[in-house]
Formats: sequence, structure tokens, C-alpha cells
Amino acid sequence: MIFENDDLLILQTRSVQDFKIDESNISSYAYRGDKLIIKYGISNKKPYPIDINIRTSDFLSNNLIIKQDRLEVRTIKKVRGHIGRSFSKDGDKNFPKIEAFDLIEYENSLRLEGESINYFYLYITTSLEDKGVYKGSLFIDYLNKSLKVDLSFEILPIDKTRADFDLNLWQYPYSEARYYEISDENFFKEDHKEILSEVFNLYKAYRGDTLTTSIIDEPWDHQTYDPYPSMVRISHEDLSFNYEHFDSYVNLGIDKFKKIYAFSLIPWDKEGFDRDFWHKFLRDFIAHLDSKNLFDRTYIAIDERKVGQVKEALDFLQPYKNKDGKSFKVAYQTSFDKKNISLYNKVDEISFDLPSINYDCLSYVKERKEVGLYTSLYICCGIYPNTFIYSDSYEAIFVIIYAYLNGFDGFLRWALDAYVKDPRSDLSFYYFESGDTSLIYPSKDIKKDKRPASSVRLESLAEGLEIIDKIDFLKKNLKEKDRQDFISQFGAFTIPESFENEYKARISDDRARSMIIKDVTAMKELIYKYSKIYLEGRRWV
Repeated sequence: MIFENDDLLILQTRSVQDFKIDESNISSYAYRGDKLIIKYGISNKKPYPIDINIRTSDFLSNNLIIKQDRLEVRTIKKVRGHIGRSFSKDGDKNFPKIEAFDLIEYENSLRLEGESINYFYLYITTSLEDKGVYKGSLFIDYLNKSLKVDLSFEILPIDKTRADFDLNLWQYPYSEARYYEISDENFFKEDHKEILSEVFNLYKAYRGDTLTTSIIDEPWDHQTYDPYPSMVRISHEDLSFNYEHFDSYVNLGIDKFKKIYAFSLIPWDKEGFDRDFWHKFLRDFIAHLDSKNLFDRTYIAIDERKVGQVKEALDFLQPYKNKDGKSFKVAYQTSFDKKNISLYNKVDEISFDLPSINYDCLSYVKERKEVGLYTSLYICCGIYPNTFIYSDSYEAIFVIIYAYLNGFDGFLRWALDAYVKDPRSDLSFYYFESGDTSLIYPSKDIKKDKRPASSVRLESLAEGLEIIDKIDFLKKNLKEKDRQDFISQFGAFTIPESFENEYKARISDDRARSMIIKDVTAMKELIYKYSKIYLEGRRWV
């Protein structure tokens, strides 16, 4: 779909990372209750900058209307980042950098430089009363002119249901404190909590279900730009424990989220643990959680530690019981290895990284599901496909669908908001690929708007969630023959081959990229086709 005049060219697109991809033959469609996003690129043909404002009309479908208050335009800003990963804080300062469209501003206007391209999203909030093909217009106002862009989208009269699948995006509240200049004595007090509340609202909207907390200093050996102290303050003089920060943080999010991950019994910088310390702390921590009715929601979280250490930790935890005689639940993030299944069986929530997934792993995921044990998929640095700023937006959609189709219960990503020094302009960090540390951005102006900004990468994960919701609905509601036909036509969704570039980042070639785009595109078309078949079977009017 292309609109142009002598000044501008407007193109509906599916990927904001590569303007050349145009798959506008895919209908823009949604179920009722979905958040529909339509992506556009604006190209300035002139050699000089143009200030642009974007507005919408109402959208009509017969006698139904979606008013402008359910439509929102947001523009997308470029962010810089290096194209590899280093392994030293004194790493190569001359790493090549790129600019990628990723930061989604709460703005409907932008300055478009001469002979350049920028992108914007049109967000449509659908309701349970909407149905049909809606038609309306965008207006691109500039230089006392206006380019009218007519567009349409379809809302299928199917009520949105959610697949039983969540996102676990780890949070870093100390990054917000540093970025917004909140002093140590004001951690988790009113100003800090107002900011964190907005982070929680966004995280919950994207299906987040787990709070990340710390019960030791630097559970990951200070890999992040900011320190991550324990939320439980420890007096080593008399070995007493202060839960003020922990309680303030948990209380802020407890009505939104089901689970609390407490990191960690095994820090990254130690091979073992101080049994005397943990003996006293665990008894105190259990009593505190019991007093707050939080024990059943709290997991001792262990991230990528050696199998021997994890076995020791599980054995150590077992005798510590709460008032109801229950032991701590444990969450563990690791690579799958068939010989360790007996250990995995003792873990309540386990996450396997993408490169370790094989036939044995997928069989084991199915076994865990049958006995009610939770398993999620995760990606991190050194993995393709991924959610770095140079990743194609299809990659994030692909990994969500891949996880769901292979029986995982959720998707885990480090991290939601471990901000680097100046995340709104440059996501480069000495150790990780750019974008690995965060999926959101801090507010442009905290005095005017405390909401963090989303990213193209996070919206792509969300698009994947919308897709699996539809797959899940159709699998449960199509007639048996139609259901079998639907499932039989799923694409391969095989992880493509990848390689390490000269800057130690894992990437892939155009062929692999095309495979991912093909699988995702085919799934969207298949869902649309079988949604229509479902509606015909219901004789929906």
C-alpha cells in the first residue's frame, strides 16, 4: 500500500528495520480485544527537513465506529548501538556502530530530515463490540499541506482469549534510581515508586507475571551498568535483616504479578555458599514471607549455575519449611542436557536457552507440562534469532511462536530495564550486544510523563503473543477436521543456522532471515484463513 505526492512517500510495512520489506498483501486484522498495530514509513523526497504532524479520522464499519480516542499515533526514533559484543570494560572503543529505529515515542509529530525515512505506528484499541472492515484516514500535515492516506483494517467478530503463556522480563529498579537521580535514602519511596509503578503498568500490559527481587548483593557479579544491591538489607554485626526495600518493591507490584523471583542462593562470583549465613537468613526470610502471605508466590531463583552447585543448593533448601510445612519453590535458568533430567525434575520452574533445544529437550518439555511443571524458553547474548537493536523485528515474533508451538509455558528475557549510561541515545555496553540489557526506554521528560517508552523489539514480542493467542483459540474451537487441517499447515519454525561475526555477535544470512519472515508471514495468513472458516462454521452474522 503506497501513497505519495511530490514531497512524501507513505508505505505500509511489516518491518521497521528494513524499509524494503513490503508485505502489505497481508490484511491488517485483529480479534476483538486485540491491540492492533499498523506500521508505516514516511520518506521525505525533498533535500531539506520537513516538520510533520500525523493525525487520524474516526474509522467506520457500516453503523459501527472506532473514534479517535481509541487510535494513537507514535513515532519511532533511531538509537545507536555497536554491532558486536566485547569481553572487557576496556574493550575496543572503535567498535562499529549502527543506528536502528527502535525507541517508540509518545508523539505524533517529527522532523523528517531531507531525503530520509522515518517510521510511525498506528495503535488501535479494539473492543468486544467491534466487527467488520473499518475504513478511515491518516492525515500527514506538513508545510501547510496535507497528504491523506486512506486505510482499512478488519476486526473479526471473535472475542480475544489469552493463551496460557507469559513473559518473564527481569526488572532492575536501581537503574531507574540512577537514571532519574534518586538518592540512596529515597530508594523505593514515593518518587521512585511512582516511576516503578509506570514500569509495572507497561510490563503487565505485555503479559509480565514475575517480579525480580534480590536477596544478596550483586547476584550476577555486577555485569550491569548499575549496581544491584540486595533488597534485603543485612546488618553483619548482629546478622539481622531489614526488609523495607524488599517489602516496598513487592507491595507495589504484588496485585499485578503472580510470582516473585528471589536472586539468589548461589551468586555468580562464588563456587559455594556460607551455610551459617543462609541457615539464619532462610529461617528469617521464611518467617517474613509467611507474615506477608507471600511464601507460596516466592521462588529461590538460580541463574545459569553449575549442575553440582544447583544439586547442593536444592539439598540445602529442603529442610527449611514454612508454617505449613512447605519448602521453597525453585526457579532455574540453564542449558538443557539430557543427563541432568533427574535434577530438572526437582525444579518447579525451569528455563532452557534456545541453542540447547533439541528433540530430547522438547520431549522433556512435554513431560513437564503433563505433570504441571512450568518450562520457559529464553534467549540471551550470543544467540540468533534475538531482540537486539540490529535484529529484524520478525525475529522476536518468531521466537514467541516457536516457544508456543514447542510446548513451552512462557518466554524469559534478560532484561526489561537494566539501562546503560544513556539508553535513549546509545544502547552500547561493554559486554553484551546492544539492546540485550533492556526492552524499554526511560521517559523523555519525567516531569511531563513518567511512562517508560516501548521499543520495536518489545512490540514485536507482543505481536508474537497476539499470534499465539489466535493459534490457541483456533486449536481449541475449530471443528476437528478443520483443526487437524489447520495444525498440519504450520510452517517448519526451525531455528536457522547462524554464525559469529568479526565482533563476536551471532548473526545469520539473508537466507535464514527469509526463512523466519516466510514462517511468520505464512502463519499470519493461515490464522486469517481459518478464523474465517471458524466464523463460517458458526454462521456468524
